[in-house]
Amino acid sequence: MSEFRSDPTMRSSANLERLRELFVEPFYLQLLNGNLLDQEGNQQQHFSGHLTLALNSITDSQLRMLIEDFDWRTRLTGAWYIALTGRSSFAPRVARLLAASNGDYAEQGYCFAMGLLGGEKCRKSLVNYLTSRLPCRDSSGHELWALGAIAHIDGRHPYEFMRPHLWAGASPEGDYPLFGIERFEKLVDIIRRSKIAMPLLS
Repeated sequence: MSEFRSDPTMRSSANLERLRELFVEPFYLQLLNGNLLDQEGNQQQHFSGHLTLALNSITDSQLRMLIEDFDWRTRLTGAWYIALTGRSSFAPRVARLLAASNGDYAEQGYCFAMGLLGGEKCRKSLVNYLTSRLPCRDSSGHELWALGAIAHIDGRHPYEFMRPHLWAGASPEGDYPLFGIERFEKLVDIIRRSKIAMPLLS
């Protein structure tokens, strides 16, 4: 896919729409809510191959344009790129976006990036976010991404954030937090098995 590498329009900040066309529109629906888990066979293989080309081609300057965009789709996808390419230099900016977020779907990507980049600073950002959102009062599920990310960093279940009363507003079922943790790890596993560019998981 040579357009990822050689398109001269990528050099100008006036061409954000072209960036969205190449790096966002083909991918965001499968990244949203972790929908790529529902792919099967050839569909998953095709998606993984196309995403890997994009990951290997996107530059830091292009990523900055994505992560600063007003559209949640663009920011969600940009955060996934940061996660999947291990670009830890973006961690402070993602942390600031997460802290200032207003509940849109980009929060999923921020949490995923923080979880895969890891480290104490990322963990602290996730804990601060989750603490500010609990008890959970709706079923949007964004908080589950933070919970899964913390569990991934810690390598254990963060039981202090899994008490049933903290999630009663989202689901009456006691295993709701565990669902978030397991889904996060399923995403990490499928990405690893699909051989998508993942320097932090190789």
